[in-house]
Amino acid sequence: MIKTGIVDIVCRASSGDAEAFDTLCEQKTKGVFLYAKWMLNNNEDAEDAVQDTFLDMFQGIKGLRDPMAINPWIRNILRNNCNRQLLKRRSMDTSGKAYEEALETAEEPERSMIPETAAIDNEGRKQLLDAIFSLNYHHCRIVSMYYFSGMSCAQIGQKTGKTARVTASDLHRARQKIRSILESENR
Repeated sequence: MIKTGIVDIVCRASSGDAEAFDTLCEQKTKGVFLYAKWMLNNNEDAEDAVQDTFLDMFQGIKGLRDPMAINPWIRNILRNNCNRQLLKRRSMDTSGKAYEEALETAEEPERSMIPETAAIDNEGRKQLLDAIFSLNYHHCRIVSMYYFSGMSCAQIGQKTGKTARVTASDLHRARQKIRSILESENR
């Protein structure tokens, strides 16, 4: 579910409000970067893909017809930019090995990085990421740190100023919300 606050920000940004666009980018940066890192398995390439994504968003946001579709719209732009990064890798590697390895990594991430509710196919991963990005900032952040960055609850607690036990509880709640979102989408 998308919150009405973000819809207002998207509407203002699409009408040319630069401050609203900056706010939108600030709110989406973490999730966009984690998705790019997951697809590309490389920080520098992920940062390039994120920059390209925000530039494409800036150039195309006036054409966004449905502000409620902001998350899938951003994800599509990001996915295209990540695929361009993968192709760029391929052109730099004449044998094509690096491209094939990156593509395999993007399509089949380690199972330990995916919550237990994830489906095996690409559509399931897409739904899972949508569910994660629809969480509030705190839950999205801890799920991302735990699954995508491989941090422990104690490490996440240090970053967020909470105890490991509170972080584990928050992570559990976030998983329940993800499960609920995925179940409601599959009905």
